[in-house]
Amino acid sequence: MKKSILSIFLISLTCLLVWQCGNKNNPDPQKPTISGISPLTGSVGTPVTITGTNFSATLANNVVKFNGTDATITAVTTTSLSVTVPQGATTGKITVIVAGQTATSNDDFTITSSASDPTIASFTPTSGGVNTTVTITGTNFSATASANIVKFNGVTATVTTATETSITTTVPTNANTGKITVEVAGKTATSTNDFTVTSLAKDVYISGNYFNGTKGVAGYWKNGVANELPNGSTTTGIVVSGSDVHVVGYEYVPTQNRDFAKYWKNGVVTALPSNSNGSRAVSMFISGSDVYVAGYEKIINNTAAVYWKNGVKTTLSVNGSNAEATAIYVSGTDVHVVGKENNVGKYWKNGTAIAVGGINAQYTSIYVSGNDVYIGGYEYNGTYSVAKYWKNGVATSLTAGTVGHGYVTAITVVGNDVHTVGYEFNGSKDVAKYWKNTVLTNLSDGTKNSYARALAVDGADIYVTGYDVSLTNGSQIARYWKNGVLSNLDSTTSGSSIGNSIFVK
Repeated sequence: MKKSILSIFLISLTCLLVWQCGNKNNPDPQKPTISGISPLTGSVGTPVTITGTNFSATLANNVVKFNGTDATITAVTTTSLSVTVPQGATTGKITVIVAGQTATSNDDFTITSSASDPTIASFTPTSGGVNTTVTITGTNFSATASANIVKFNGVTATVTTATETSITTTVPTNANTGKITVEVAGKTATSTNDFTVTSLAKDVYISGNYFNGTKGVAGYWKNGVANELPNGSTTTGIVVSGSDVHVVGYEYVPTQNRDFAKYWKNGVVTALPSNSNGSRAVSMFISGSDVYVAGYEKIINNTAAVYWKNGVKTTLSVNGSNAEATAIYVSGTDVHVVGKENNVGKYWKNGTAIAVGGINAQYTSIYVSGNDVYIGGYEYNGTYSVAKYWKNGVATSLTAGTVGHGYVTAITVVGNDVHTVGYEFNGSKDVAKYWKNTVLTNLSDGTKNSYARALAVDGADIYVTGYDVSLTNGSQIARYWKNGVLSNLDSTTSGSSIGNSIFVK
């Protein structure tokens, strides 16, 4: 009896083991499988049939991906799925997911270009600077110019004319060397070769004053050649708009022993309205056809911060205070001005004073980028002035303030980069300086006093103007640096001269 029971137990155990082993070698009957794909190549929108097993007869219960990109399923059975190649799909495996279980194709599905996709065959010329006309040839462009989106290494260009096989465009501002792309109806063609962006010759305008052989005069330099302006002692700001050269500054009138603010357009001088006690114009901004000038006017024993819009004066400071406006920037309808009042740095937006730094801060320059307001200047730390800039009121120090005074005199912003210039005392001499963000470049060698007063940024090129002080006779000598390389300006060897502002066009 015992042997009989033992025999039954062993037989049962053997059957159980055989069943379990056999079950491990058989696939899960619920897991989907892929046995075929037709076709194996196609472009976006191509219909594809996937055959296999254990698909769901409910369309929404199947998930199909082309190399990870979800596809749209149009029809299903338990053995067949009809789908279309999705936008953004790339060559790779097709997967089918049903109830959390995944089947993967043995073969890759190859993505091809549609006959209607744009293509770039060539472009000419293959290099050029900003505003260079470029012709792109290819296929499947839109005959409507605005329906083609052309980019030079990601920077959008203006399309001037277009056919289905040719696009005429111009190299956009801030373009860099890289691929050209053409997008039509959401489909993009990319050039095989790079377009090389080159620097074109630029006109460099610098305002200031110089000795003309007889006396000191107001004027400006164009590409190093001096241009004297009438009825002026110095110029402090210059902007070129189209073919018009706009300059501001002031004239010293000996009979009254006072300065008076002046504005020149193409050499024709206009006195800016002010009282009889005197005034100075120190900064300028052109917005469309409007000319904005910042400065100050004398009121008996003090000065008032003012700006002029098309010659109409607005007073910014409180009556009776001692104030000056040092820089102006216009963004949309907003007029931003910085300066000082009662020896405290001031920032006015549309005439309203807004707090920025501490009571020891002074502001020399301003730049507005979008919603961000950047102010350059300096702040006294109890021992020395520290060169700083403020972004929306948050200060960044550029000098340590441990050896000598440091100052920011001008600021501009390009993209995410903050460019500033100024100077710092090194214990012996003032050294002209340029900062990109907080990275310093010394413009002078520290053997004589040197001052950077203004800058302009054009692409990768940095233009700075200012002056040195001669070790021989102590006269001021206007200077101009491009990318840190020093150049002299015409009419600077016979007497004193200063570069106060710079504009590159």
